[in-house]
Amino acid sequence: MKINMFDIVGDFGEDKDAAAALREADIRPSIRKGQRVCLDFDGVTLVTQSFIHALISDVLRTTGEAALELLEFENCANVVRGIISTVVQYSLDSMLASASLAEEEPRRQKSNQPMRLNGKKKNVKGKAAKVRHTKSRRK
Repeated sequence: MKINMFDIVGDFGEDKDAAAALREADIRPSIRKGQRVCLDFDGVTLVTQSFIHALISDVLRTTGEAALELLEFENCANVVRGIISTVVQYSLDSMLASASLAEEEPRRQKSNQPMRLNGKKKNVKGKAAKVRHTKSRRK
């Protein structure tokens, strides 16, 4: 299935409700059937991260990395490609972190110890957390 995104959103994809409707009407059913879905962004110059999140994040989290074998993104402007990459990465990261938390929970209940990420205590309230350490460039 090929979906012309310009026909749906014009040159700027920002409507989360339209993205969610497209996900539920076309993307999720096709992925469940093992069918390829090509999202053609020709003519779309900008999208919001929340738009892309509503479009694909839940499918990636529920289906996993296998969904990427069936999802294609064509004719993406550089900024659109960057936003898609960001959403794909954090969706898969949150899926893996949630699985890790589910495995960790029985051990935490037994030991009653706080979970540590990268050696630091973090409060995790049912959500995955990822800690990234970056060096400041300021002097």
